[in-house]
Amino acid sequence: MRHRFALAAPLLAMLSMGCTEEPATTTTSGGQEPSLDASISAVIPNKVFLARTLDVTVSGFGTNWTDATKVEFGAGVVVSSQTVASPTAIVATIEVGEEALLGARDVNVVDSAGTTTYKNAFKIESPLDLAVTGTSAQGSILVTKAKQLDLSTPFDTTSTGDGFFEPFVYTNINVAGSPGINAQVEGVEMYSADLLVLVDIDAPAGKSDLTVHSGPLGDTLASPAPDGLDIAARMPEPLSEGASVKGKVEEPLGTLLFSFAPSGPGLYAVTASASSQDANPNLVVLPKSGKFAEMMDFSGNPSILATNTDPFYFVYWDNSGTSSYFATVKAEKVVTADVDPNDTCAMAQPAGALPANIKNLFLSSKEDVDWISFDAMPGDEGKIVHVTTAAGDVKTDTIVEVFASNCTTSLGGPSSDGDYHEDHKSAAIAAPGKHFVKVTNSSIGYTGKLYDLSIALETP
Repeated sequence: MRHRFALAAPLLAMLSMGCTEEPATTTTSGGQEPSLDASISAVIPNKVFLARTLDVTVSGFGTNWTDATKVEFGAGVVVSSQTVASPTAIVATIEVGEEALLGARDVNVVDSAGTTTYKNAFKIESPLDLAVTGTSAQGSILVTKAKQLDLSTPFDTTSTGDGFFEPFVYTNINVAGSPGINAQVEGVEMYSADLLVLVDIDAPAGKSDLTVHSGPLGDTLASPAPDGLDIAARMPEPLSEGASVKGKVEEPLGTLLFSFAPSGPGLYAVTASASSQDANPNLVVLPKSGKFAEMMDFSGNPSILATNTDPFYFVYWDNSGTSSYFATVKAEKVVTADVDPNDTCAMAQPAGALPANIKNLFLSSKEDVDWISFDAMPGDEGKIVHVTTAAGDVKTDTIVEVFASNCTTSLGGPSSDGDYHEDHKSAAIAAPGKHFVKVTNSSIGYTGKLYDLSIALETP
């Protein structure tokens, strides 16, 4: 919806003492000569927000304006219609574009007598004020409060979700930024929006724009903040395999940036720790593109699966707000017990003698499946199979199921998936022979990769 201010035209307000604008001047260009005292005496309102449509009254003194007279507000401002209400008053409907330059500008009235100018009579302002907390630099997360200054255009607070079982999703708020600048909407009120602004590692340093679009599709209103962000250039701190690197978190919600080039293909475990017990250390894992849109993980102890020597980036971010402490990051290669391929029952990896405790198995992708085989001996009939999984990665979320020797008969599974890690007991074994444990990712999500697996036979 376009919002319009309909304003009256009292002239005395612009004739009061203390005006800083330069007096209007008249330049003739042939035709009818104006009065020696002809001038623009008032422009009301004398300011407007970007990306808005409103009515502006231009008042003159000693003028003889007609329907042929045109009023101009400069680049980026379109006069969509105007009415010459009298020889000394023009009401213009203007549309201020998103790209119009901020600041004061001249107002010109052009007629057959020439051009009458009121210098610095009109000002364009941003409707959006940004308050940023965090490290305003490349490869960072900025907690940002976007305040709506135009009180005639509150944000659209339409949302889905209940904020408990399902997060709020603000369906009618979208945010656009300069290249390398993206944002997640965390909360919306009538005159403010809470944003997580994500700054890619290759985002250009310097001033950046941010615009909040509010309203349903096809009827949105933009609130731009040109140059609202100031992004500093920074280089990532390199990590060597197996070595710890320390950095200081100077400010609340600040970030540290690291790079890591793996020595070759394989699984690497990355850890983040803090010298303060109040901190909540976490790492955002980005691929070599350095773009948050391609984020691979976000946790305190992520693992990465390298297929070559391309670099990864780690953005350390503590969302507790703790500051003035040291953070330590370390990346090292993991010796895994996973024997690939083990993705089908026919290629199942042997567990060895029971009870078996296998450490550092891993699910390399959301679709990956691990099959583990074990032998039930004569005399094990009637026993149950007790399968447990453990970290590994604390966010590895597994499901397990036990199968008989034909690979299709399930012994009372799958597991309940009540938590990240499983503690599952099967139905009784009917006969000796090879049996199987199938491990998959939970359908709820996929974050971690590593897990430990234990298999034991027990008497019910």
